[in-house]
Amino acid sequence: MTWSVTKLSVKANTSDGVADRLYANGNMQVPVDVVITAVNADEKPYYLSDSELATIKLVDYNNVDSQLSGKWKYTHQENEYGHIMDGAGGFASSGGGSGASTHASGHSSVQTKRYWVSTTTIENQKIGAAITEPNGNYYNTHSKDENNFVILTGISPITYNTSNVKVTRDENDTTTGMYNLSYDMQVMHVKLSPTVGTSWKAQNYQLSLNQGLIKKAEIYGYHSSADALNYSIKLSPSSAGELSIFYMWPLGSEENRKVGLDVSKNVSPQIPRFNLNGTVTVPTNNRRGSVCFTRVHYSPINGFPAPFSWWGSETTEKAGCKIYDEWGNWGQFKIGYGGSSNDQHVIVTDTNA
Repeated sequence: MTWSVTKLSVKANTSDGVADRLYANGNMQVPVDVVITAVNADEKPYYLSDSELATIKLVDYNNVDSQLSGKWKYTHQENEYGHIMDGAGGFASSGGGSGASTHASGHSSVQTKRYWVSTTTIENQKIGAAITEPNGNYYNTHSKDENNFVILTGISPITYNTSNVKVTRDENDTTTGMYNLSYDMQVMHVKLSPTVGTSWKAQNYQLSLNQGLIKKAEIYGYHSSADALNYSIKLSPSSAGELSIFYMWPLGSEENRKVGLDVSKNVSPQIPRFNLNGTVTVPTNNRRGSVCFTRVHYSPINGFPAPFSWWGSETTEKAGCKIYDEWGNWGQFKIGYGGSSNDQHVIVTDTNA
């Protein structure tokens, strides 16, 4: 089918339709709409197919033979990050225009192809559009027939580090309870089966931005298992019989999770059965837009007659997380710990370099 372009223009999704800005982080996208009208050989409105619309290119306005690439990229796929910066003067949009056609009434055919543009460079970029007609003519927006463009400005992205994030512990956000130890013991040829118990306490720590919410978090370096140690990042027993377990949770909605440790073993001929029930349920992700850490602390069971640590040995994972804000600005952190054995807490160190 022979057709030719009668009008080609580009528009930003802002109030003036010309200028927009975005963080130069490679993640934030802003929409650029290409509006096209065409006619067939009989000068009647022609509607391009989706595959024909997909041949429209975004180009450097000052060099229309150069397709937008390199530090400036575009795609028809909208991503998860915000498209409008605070105070940018834009208006809300969603992906309904990505490849969809809008037909006007009468003898005109108006179609719109939406692209999503991102950048990693801090500069102004004039962007035009171009398409090759079936006869080989390269129709573009910087020519004798058309003269229009959009100006996108890449601005310095935010890098998150220890100066603009915080780790907080809410003393009111505490869960407590009791855990039990039951065992068999031979004393003077008499079998005893006592049960003793003491307290545990769970507290949540929140890694959050000083301003705004964390939109996405990639966590890594945690223990992965099917039991209640899943997502644990540190197991810290003491010789006095205490235990602290730290967890790092995936970003998400509030959820009750099983944490802790159960121990069953044959200690000695004198203590043939030993069952410690330390698995408990705690609330997690109770602060929206924050990465949640949980510390569960088990107090020692005083007076237990066996001279050994029933919790096992200390393990520490090389845990970390990469966080992103609403617009895809990011920071990367490794997880550490401070404080005494009965009052340990989470600390973070940025690893962006």
